[in-house]
Amino acid sequence: MKGRESDRMTTCADAIIEAARSWEGDFHWREMVRHLYRMYPSKPWKENTIYAHLVGLSVKR
Repeated sequence: MKGRESDRMTTCADAIIEAARSWEGDFHWREMVRHLYRMYPSKPWKENTIYAHLVGLSVKR
């Protein structure tokens, strides 16, 4: 699967988009952090980075 630990070129935004596509329903940003840290055990991004990207990628409803 694209975007795993071996893919060093994956950006935080790309990882979030990939994870969100497989997600059903709404989620809290901390759930996404936990999910990304399971996908990328080396934790290449800080929580604040993930949060900032989630805000930037969000759509207001």
